[in-house]
This record gives sequence, C-alpha cells and structure tokens, in this order.
Amino acid sequence: MPTTPAIQLKDIVKVYKDGTLEVPVLHAITATVHKGELVAIMGPSGSGKSTLMNLLGLLDRPTSGELWLDGEKVELSMSDNKLAALRAARVGFVFQSFNLLPRLTALANVLMPAQYSHKGDAKERAKELLEKLGLKDRLHHVPGKLSGGEKQRVAIARALINNPDIILADEPTGNLDSKAGDEVMKILIGLKNEGKTLLIVTHDQRVADQCDRIIRIFDGTIEVKHG
Repeated sequence: MPTTPAIQLKDIVKVYKDGTLEVPVLHAITATVHKGELVAIMGPSGSGKSTLMNLLGLLDRPTSGELWLDGEKVELSMSDNKLAALRAARVGFVFQSFNLLPRLTALANVLMPAQYSHKGDAKERAKELLEKLGLKDRLHHVPGKLSGGEKQRVAIARALINNPDIILADEPTGNLDSKAGDEVMKILIGLKNEGKTLLIVTHDQRVADQCDRIIRIFDGTIEVKHG
C-alpha cells in the first residue's frame, strides 16, 4: 500500500448559508488518500458526496478545516485564479453525463482544459490519449456520433490532458450499459496501476468492489472501510 498522501482532509466543515439560515453539510471530515489508491465514495443521496467532491476538486471552499493536495496546503484565502490554476494542474474530472460540448469534435473536447495549463504540444498529447483509449478513428466525431462508452472515454482523455495526479470520477459508469461500464472500469484501474490517484463516487457495489477501499458518507460524516 502506498504511503505518500495525495489528499489529506483534517476537520473539514462545510456549511451553506441561505440568508440567516445555516445548513451544515459536512461535519469535521478527516481522511487521507494515498498516491496510487483507487477509492470508492458511497452513500445515500443528500449525504454530502457531491459537496466533498467539489471541495476535493477545488470547485468550492470549505467553511473551515484543512485540505492538502500532494503536500501543498490549499489555503481558504486563495484567490479564484490561484485555485483554478491549482485545479488545472492537479485534478482531472470525469462526469456521469460526460459534459462534452456537443458542437466540438472528440479531439477539441479533450483539448479544452489544456487552454488553461499553457503546456506545449497539447494537440499531439490529445491525439495520443484518444488513440490509447481506442478512439483513433473517432478524433473528428462530435459527441452525437459517439456511443455512451466512447463519450466516456473521450471524457477520460480530457481528464488526463494536463497529466494530473488526481482523478475525480462522479458516477463514471452510471449512464453506461454493463459492457461499456466494465470497459471504463478497466481504463480507470489501468490509470491506478500507472500511479494515478482516483476517487470514484458510485452507487454500484460492483464498481466499489473493484476499488482498494470504500469511504462511506452518512449525513456529512464518513466511515472508512478497507478491502
């Protein structure tokens, strides 16, 4: 088991405010995810899974507590621009609904995050990623011409374009049939074997059973299970 932390959470609290009303969502979450781990996040609707993923992906800020990515503390006072730069460099996202732009080709969709990273030769890397994922003949197809499994593979290539260390996947097999879902899981497990750190939100126990361990969330608190 790897020992170097990729993600550290210490006493993370998230409270949303609606006027004078305060709605607590996460309650003093403390957890560690090591580099190269594949971790499932499970829990009922409204338990705080999406809020936790938004915080890990630097799309939102905790109300209090400490968040560390690869040993770098994410300060609550960081500017939006600094958070965006850190997010582009460190985190890739895969969504249940793919979130592909319908008028762009597979290649153009994969290139979208690269415009924020300023890394050279992104087009060649995008082509290589799509070819590696079995989409060599789909580079110039728009999403409407792709199957569900192909769309998710495009989304995975997009998540990898900036070569992030951490991949966050929100129900990545949720809109796929079992065969396509199995293919996507093989790809994600392959990324783990290459040293990437992956967190997968899922309701599918078959998906969770393929992960190194499970973090279960209930009413904004967590329970960590190994195996």
